[in-house]
Amino acid sequence: MQAIRFFIVICCGFQVFGHGELIINYPGKQPQQSSSSPIGKKILEMIDHAKISLDIAIYGFRKQPEILQALKRAKDRNVRIRFVIDRDFEGKNIYSDTPILNQVTDNIVSDYKFDFLEKLKESKFNYRPYWPKDESRLGPPQCVAYSISDHEIIQAVQASSTSFESRGAIMHHKFLISDDKKLLMGSTNWSNTGTGGYNANIAYYSEDPKFVLAFKNEFTQMFELERFHSRKKYIKTVMSESHSVYFSPQDRTSKKIIKLIDQASYNINIAMYFLTDKEIAYHLIEAHRRGVLIRVILDATGTANAYCKHPFLRRAGIALKIENWGGKMHMKAASIDKEVLVLGSMNWTRSGRYKNDEATVILSDSSLVNQFDIAFESFWRSIPEKYLFKWPNPESAYSLGSLSDQLDNDHDGLIDQVNPKLANTDHPPELVDIKTWSKRKDFPFIIGLEFNKKKVFVAPTHPEYKQLKKVRNYLKFASPYEAKLNGYRALQHKKHILNGQNH
Repeated sequence: MQAIRFFIVICCGFQVFGHGELIINYPGKQPQQSSSSPIGKKILEMIDHAKISLDIAIYGFRKQPEILQALKRAKDRNVRIRFVIDRDFEGKNIYSDTPILNQVTDNIVSDYKFDFLEKLKESKFNYRPYWPKDESRLGPPQCVAYSISDHEIIQAVQASSTSFESRGAIMHHKFLISDDKKLLMGSTNWSNTGTGGYNANIAYYSEDPKFVLAFKNEFTQMFELERFHSRKKYIKTVMSESHSVYFSPQDRTSKKIIKLIDQASYNINIAMYFLTDKEIAYHLIEAHRRGVLIRVILDATGTANAYCKHPFLRRAGIALKIENWGGKMHMKAASIDKEVLVLGSMNWTRSGRYKNDEATVILSDSSLVNQFDIAFESFWRSIPEKYLFKWPNPESAYSLGSLSDQLDNDHDGLIDQVNPKLANTDHPPELVDIKTWSKRKDFPFIIGLEFNKKKVFVAPTHPEYKQLKKVRNYLKFASPYEAKLNGYRALQHKKHILNGQNH
């Protein structure tokens, strides 16, 4: 019966109606093994009230004995419990206590074998930069540039200081379905920092049958049909007047987010853990240029990532604060024009868009938006003004509570200890130099021109770049993405094809 229901939804899409409950965890002072946060309490309530089934998709599990005991009580009531979790190439989970879920059920499925397929696909990518990168940086280069005015471009080649191997895609969901009637989804991991209340998180609860069914079918893909990541079926989502749901990677969630950013006319508030997606950053900068008031709160650990786009957003003039709490800004949420709320498990990253299993809901409900905006305002005011420009080291006295929380917040292998090299650092060590160029100068732009009656763009790595600049009239673009949005396509060459996907 489940397989039949799954087929119907693929054909018809999801129409989601009805109101739900927004639940927000404000950042706490310390991690807690007690699941006493608002979201933790909701999870306990749903588990304890379950009579028939619990279908749970979570990234991992750590130091939450109250949730474990609630699951054991559900097992004793003969509630069917099923889990979908993440496992890496070695069959391990980033959260140390995940294996103890075997105490409550043998019905546990992971994405373990599918991660190898994603890693193989990544190895085929060509990361050839079209501007020279700092040779001391060993990570894959990413060329980033934005027009911040009609005459200026900001540009850099982002790359990590050390090389790294991808661990493949991740099963990054955080949702719970009780008795096929109740749903809780959002950004919260089941851990002492997540449901334990240390991190800022957001969740959405719904009893709407169509909403629940949408997540039930996502669970079915992974648990019963063993489809993860790019192997999941594409589901055409049909929007209702007020609510819709999208799953990554199959539903191209970022296109909807970009459309909402492009439609914004008044303001955008963003609370995000990771923001490394350069295309989303492009549209935020364009919204800022047309007068939309944008405020962004990012996580201190997330902004230490070499590919974070916060320095570009700041340089473009967008108001952006980096939190200085011990816990993380772990939300993945945004409000737009006081009318639309976007939330879920998906960070605004390329992996969130194209690789990981994620869920995002878009809610057109002014009361829910107002609830988020009130929380956002509280977060914003709690962060000192200096962090509009500076970076608080996430494992230091600058990040309150980080030196007594028994966590390695900056991932340097040291718990509650300041890295001496970063003790007085105002900027992440991975920050690259961003250059500002005038479009009037001879900078190696992406050029757009008419070629064989077609509008094409050419990057500096193209064999004919210098020749075409000399003999033809052309337009100047900051990036291939900007050129594509203006109707240009890559000029192909028999020895080199520039497709713009990895630039």
